[in-house]
Amino acid sequence: MLLDMNGQELTDDFATAWGIAKRHLAAVSQGSLVWLRATLHEPFITHLSFRLGNQVFFVFVTLEGGVAYELGTKTMFLQAADKAGAVACLCPMVKHEGDAEPVPDAPDWGLVDARTGAPVNPAELVSDALVELSEWEVHDYAVQVVCGQMRQQGYTVQSWHSYLGIHPTIWYEHEGLEHWVVVSAQRWPARDVLRPKALDDMTKRVPGTGHFAAVIVAAGDQDVESSIPKPLYRGQPLQVSFAGLENL
Repeated sequence: MLLDMNGQELTDDFATAWGIAKRHLAAVSQGSLVWLRATLHEPFITHLSFRLGNQVFFVFVTLEGGVAYELGTKTMFLQAADKAGAVACLCPMVKHEGDAEPVPDAPDWGLVDARTGAPVNPAELVSDALVELSEWEVHDYAVQVVCGQMRQQGYTVQSWHSYLGIHPTIWYEHEGLEHWVVVSAQRWPARDVLRPKALDDMTKRVPGTGHFAAVIVAAGDQDVESSIPKPLYRGQPLQVSFAGLENL
């Protein structure tokens, strides 16, 4: 059974609608969007997220009789989008009489503004302006780096998320044993990465073996001998310092 952050069950009908929404967005973008999250692995507040040019979009898929966009869900979703500097969108899906599958209920991209209900065309919001990465984007990039290295080492990543302040970040299986990871990221020139205050307590109450991943993120053209950090911009290359998992 799949649950969202508010404990609402995600039905098979919803999973079908979610898949159709994902394919629709990819098709309309003509392959130009970059998925940031495009899985239904728990836990999640957003159902889909992607970057197009210098803009980030969080998408909440709604389906009549499926996941409801209620007060608690709406609050968490909008807060997550604000922290990420993302445009919060709904993708309403409807199943008309006689149709085998649901279809987007909004024109073009199938998205509407999560606050106003006005249609959203992501391509119209993209500009040539340089947009600096939000803390969520830096954290999300660090999580992807850690997941990628773990997969290269033969670990089975079962689930992950990029929500700030929610721990653990990654769950994985290796040699039949369950593990979890808390990822913490800092911008260069930080030398030490902040450890969550509750880390020691987590080792006592969270099942499985715990690990800590400290990641420092810098611009791709950053001169590490310089004391002046270059800004991190959306869509531009990045480099990281990650020494591997620390056992807790």
